[in-house]
Amino acid sequence: MTTISTHIPMRGLQSAQALRESCADVNADKARIGMRKDGTLVLYTGRSYLLHPDQTRRASDFLRQLDPLQAESGSRHFRLADLISCLNVRAGSLKHEPTPARLAIAPQSAPRVEADGAGKGFSAAGSRGRVQQDGDMVVKSFKAMDKSAVAHELAMCNSHLKASQRALPEARMQGDTLAMPFIVGSTPTTEEVKGAVGELFRLGFMMGDPSSANFVKTEGGEVVPVDFGLMFKADGRGEVCRSVMSEIVHDYVKGGYRFVPEPLKGDYLAAMREFDQVLGKDSPARNVNVKKLQMAGWFNKTR
Repeated sequence: MTTISTHIPMRGLQSAQALRESCADVNADKARIGMRKDGTLVLYTGRSYLLHPDQTRRASDFLRQLDPLQAESGSRHFRLADLISCLNVRAGSLKHEPTPARLAIAPQSAPRVEADGAGKGFSAAGSRGRVQQDGDMVVKSFKAMDKSAVAHELAMCNSHLKASQRALPEARMQGDTLAMPFIVGSTPTTEEVKGAVGELFRLGFMMGDPSSANFVKTEGGEVVPVDFGLMFKADGRGEVCRSVMSEIVHDYVKGGYRFVPEPLKGDYLAAMREFDQVLGKDSPARNVNVKKLQMAGWFNKTR
């Protein structure tokens, strides 16, 4: 049995292509899906009965919210192909609506997307908190405030704005919420994200969780990050707080490595190993099985 986990690209439901590309090595007709409490999609390409019943139920609920016709299905084991089909159906029904910028908050269930008609735009709720558009800003609230992590995200957002010389309002704190520039865009492909990761590195930044869910492709064709929580400066690793450092390692070995261009794999592995050494026994890499670490290139030599 093979098990693969990945985060569903939830922001803007026109993400079937991105999902298909991120799971390119999986047979979509055979892979059965489940969903964990944190919203992580679990793909079982072996014996589907090994799915936990709660994972199956959450996946079923999610698919049926995307496509009511799924409620007519007698099967309790949905396939990756079913999810891709549902995303395509939903995207078709929303094709005349603008796709909002996305922030990488792993949803606990399907996010609630609303519009309040009072000058505010989309909102989405997830396991880490909630994001809502407010004019030209996106306001991010938190269920549990990690002041060091929020300060890091704020600093990275503004540092990137400065380095990329983009004419956007700076990120700022609004009480216990974080306001960042709202960027309209569509979901980029895996190759486009890899190109954006290369551009980030050229500007002096690295990212623990690069994926199609954390970038948008603007109308002008530029692919830019919209989540800065796990971004860090290539030459400022010692400034990263432990909680963020731990999340960076966790998300990289769990799938972030898939979006790093090959020429940069050595630089990224060196950074991840440095964080791993600092975290010691608290490093998430210590709880990842060898096969997944091998897939992430953890044992490859770096210069």
